[in-house]
Formats: sequence, C-alpha cells, structure tokens
Amino acid sequence: MGEKSTPLLAVLQLLKKYNLKGTEEILRKEANLGDAQFENLDLPEVELASILSAHHKESDPLTYESAYESLKKFVENSLDVYKVGMC
Repeated sequence: MGEKSTPLLAVLQLLKKYNLKGTEEILRKEANLGDAQFENLDLPEVELASILSAHHKESDPLTYESAYESLKKFVENSLDVYKVGMC
C-alpha cells in the first residue's frame, strides 16, 4: 500500500471502529479498495490519531489565509522593482 492511501485506510479503520458499515462500504467502492487490502491494515491508535490530526491541520482555513496573505505581500513587494520602469 502506498503512502498516499494510508490516510484513506485510517479513515476506513475509524469507520469500522464506530460500526459505520454503510459509509465504509461506499468509501471502499469510491476508492476502489477491496476487502483484502483493508483487512491487512491494523494501525495502532497512536498512528491513527497522528494521521487524522495531520489532516485536520492541513484543512485549517486560517493556515491558508495566512499563507495567502504572505504570498500576496511577497508579490506586491516584488513588483515594486518594476514600477519605476512603468512610469
């Protein structure tokens, strides 16, 4: 199993833990994962929590807002060099 599929499999494991069979089945179909691929995975609780918390941090809107503001400031300051030639 690839590194990219590990968060998906962690979600599947969490769905199985909370007995959300319908959601688990739909996710398996959408991701084209068979039963054999998932049954072999048994992530420890610590690793499962680590994967899910990393995903939460990546989806934080404030992080993207801060990064966008930094990029915007960089672009605006970079264009100052060319303003003299445009006038």
